[in-house]
Amino acid sequence: MADYDLTRLDGFAEATVNLAKAAKFMMCADFRGPTDSPPILVWCTNDDISIIPMVQPTDDCSAPDALYESLHQAFMEYGVPRFVAVVVEAYIKQDLDPEKTIQRGDLQKAFLEASDPSVGEVLTVMAFDIAGHRSNTVIAYKYDDSGLPQFDEEIVEKGDDVQGAIADVVSDFQKFVSQ
Repeated sequence: MADYDLTRLDGFAEATVNLAKAAKFMMCADFRGPTDSPPILVWCTNDDISIIPMVQPTDDCSAPDALYESLHQAFMEYGVPRFVAVVVEAYIKQDLDPEKTIQRGDLQKAFLEASDPSVGEVLTVMAFDIAGHRSNTVIAYKYDDSGLPQFDEEIVEKGDDVQGAIADVVSDFQKFVSQ
């Protein structure tokens, strides 16, 4: 088992990525085939680490809104974090046209119907601290003949390279907690 420096964001992020990959693999093995992992927060204080189910996005509650609610509920219950990781599964499009608007469910539909080979599945771990630092790891995967995930190389973005609606919610939460 690897030793992780949980006093540093990089160590926490690496530990969480490996935890998420192992959990995904074990869930698929237990279910004897492909299955989705629920979105979670990994909440690390100076004294404890908690795994917290996230509010589920719906047609009436977008993913950024669900994350906002999840972060604030966790803050009320667990207090000020040292580090937090948002762990979600998602779909990704390789050749996304920045001019095209994608609606909730579009990529899932394209993936499930196999109508667009550039759409795939990813495991995403966005780790952050309250000082404003962020690290986002994206791991594409496919299933083997046994239904177990085979992970590709990890793509890591740090700091201001991490952008988008989810990153904006994280940034707002970092500001809120550090006040």
